[in-house]
Amino acid sequence: MKHVFLLMITFTLGVSLNAQQRVELGHVKWMRNYDEAVKKAKEQNKPIFILFQEVPGCSTCQNYGKNVLRHPLIVEAIEDLFIPLAIHNNKQGHDASILKKFNEPSWNNPVVRMLSSDEQELVPRVARQYSAVQLVAAINTALANANQSIPGYLNILEEELTARSAGIQETYISMYCYWSGEKHIAKQKGVVYTEAGFMDGREVVKVSYAPDLISYEELLIAAQNAQCASASYTNDQEETKESRKVLGQGKQYKTKAYRKAHDDKYYLKRSNLNTLQLTDLQKARINSMLGQGLDPSRLLSPRQIASL
Repeated sequence: MKHVFLLMITFTLGVSLNAQQRVELGHVKWMRNYDEAVKKAKEQNKPIFILFQEVPGCSTCQNYGKNVLRHPLIVEAIEDLFIPLAIHNNKQGHDASILKKFNEPSWNNPVVRMLSSDEQELVPRVARQYSAVQLVAAINTALANANQSIPGYLNILEEELTARSAGIQETYISMYCYWSGEKHIAKQKGVVYTEAGFMDGREVVKVSYAPDLISYEELLIAAQNAQCASASYTNDQEETKESRKVLGQGKQYKTKAYRKAHDDKYYLKRSNLNTLQLTDLQKARINSMLGQGLDPSRLLSPRQIASL
């Protein structure tokens, strides 16, 4: 019994240590030998994604694993479009030899290199960049430089992450039918998310958008051209002026006056795609495409499609 107890303690400690190490590496299934990764890349004609990471590492290393390398679409892209290789920059032996080969410092924050199958750099070394948008932009550039097509789900992911990094604002646009509003407003580049609801007894679409990518005036004009803007509700004085200029009226509002509709994302909820784990922009764009009778499959990743 004593031996069993000791084995249980040893097993528990081992699982705990492995879990701690995996934090910095996210959810990606990494190879650990450079030569084997190169051989596999040549066999499959894929580029190589090398993560130089401190394991176990500092808070920057851990946050990179938690906040970037666990995003399901990023994980899928690294695993399916590249040969993923992790090099621990605080280990000896093989890891240290690869650090020397690439002149990488030891005990360093995360660094990413993307190579062609013949070991040529596809993009500049990704260092001191710890956000998802920076990594996805580099991945898309690497794929383009490797003469590989960029999947639709990665294009829309970069668009969403870019918009969020630029800063998001919210506004409410009223219209005769929020189903139509969601369908048309979500098409605009710079719109990250839409939601159907009610305010002041009227149907409205709550819009999350990036002002750096689409101005408030452009947003209102696009909605008006689609006959989906009769008034707007905003707590920003400049936006109120723009609304009065474009729509002839603009109203101040209190957030508590808004109520989400039960049939938000009407077209998406009526399809089997509603069961998928989707990003906000995927939800908005797919709902819009379904409402227009279009096939939204190009916005889905292979794993999302397979899960159906």
